[in-house]
Amino acid sequence: NPSGNVLRLNGSTEYINVGSSASLDKIFSQGGGTAEAWIKPFSDGESNFGRIFDKSISTGGSNGWHFLVTGESNGACKLRFSHAFTSGGVYWDTTSTVITINAWNHVAVVYDNSSPDNNVQYYVNGSAVDDTPNRSTPSGSAVDDSSQDLYIGNNASTERAFDGIIDEVRLYNRKLELAE
Repeated sequence: NPSGNVLRLNGSTEYINVGSSASLDKIFSQGGGTAEAWIKPFSDGESNFGRIFDKSISTGGSNGWHFLVTGESNGACKLRFSHAFTSGGVYWDTTSTVITINAWNHVAVVYDNSSPDNNVQYYVNGSAVDDTPNRSTPSGSAVDDSSQDLYIGNNASTERAFDGIIDEVRLYNRKLELAE
């Protein structure tokens, strides 16, 4: 479990805008990338789509990507990752509610956007978990997110706030093997 300074978010108005730089842009391209964090959600967030990371300029993620919690049920919720392609976006939910509300969870998504046929790989507390694509697979190429700022705990429209605590956020421009 994380310790020290953590980002506690109130589920409505708090977030961090990290901005955009070469080290934050296109992390899922050129062989893939990984986004990970420790989270302790108190719910699935504002409008049931609490952002962990968001690098898109629209709520639907049609011009970038986002990683969030959603689908709260019986004290747990799902993870969702969405990525935009030139013909539209695709998103993947974990098959079941794998995130425990009011508990620390280590979450990671590994993805390679070189083809719209590629799937994500989720890890929760070091174990791979199943996912299901929720839209038909788009065609075209991945949308370049270089012009979008990276938000932690919300989106650019500040309407998808994370409700809970986020710590030890990391982005890698390579695919990590995270299973135990």
